[in-house]
Amino acid sequence: MGGTLLVQAALAAGCGEHHRANELADRAAGVAAHLRGYDDQHRTSSGPVAVELARVLVAASLGDAVEAVRRHSAITRREGWRRLPAEYRGHLLVR
Repeated sequence: MGGTLLVQAALAAGCGEHHRANELADRAAGVAAHLRGYDDQHRTSSGPVAVELARVLVAASLGDAVEAVRRHSAITRREGWRRLPAEYRGHLLVR
């Protein structure tokens, strides 16, 4: 479950400490890389898609709309996007 905390920390750091946000997202990606497929036994939505969505939000907070849209478009086409809980997808879409 450490991946979830790292994703949330990356999102929080994205509000001002962008270098730190990217570092935390990289660490979360490392945790997510050890998951088998979409192995989310604790239902924390902390897999690779959640990490990539955190990177979208960090890019948006940096004002890099092009990067945010590019990443978001790629992520929403992935199978993992459809496996995220609806409330999680909705929250990220309105953010």
